[in-house]
Amino acid sequence: MVEGQNRDDDTWTSIPIQNVQVTGKPVTVALNRTFFVNALRFGLNELQVEATLSPMVFSNNGGKKLIIMPIDLEGPARVEVSPQPQPASSPTPAEQHQPSTSSEP
Repeated sequence: MVEGQNRDDDTWTSIPIQNVQVTGKPVTVALNRTFFVNALRFGLNELQVEATLSPMVFSNNGGKKLIIMPIDLEGPARVEVSPQPQPASSPTPAEQHQPSTSSEP
């Protein structure tokens, strides 16, 4: 089954795929729909998936291949970082050696 959903939608659109042979464990993968449609338009009718975030290989009997990297819907892991105290800024060497200019005689 192929399912899709817009970010703002609560419901999924599901399309059952007929005459499919599936081997291995079930895996759910998220990918850019434009890349997926391009693979189908190129006539690629075989899909190899290792894991949720492993590159997916689309291919056909003619030797064409397209590799698509899945999307991580969970996003990067959030790491809490405490701010480090910054030392007080000191004048740069150029600022230390500038002659003072005065408009008085």
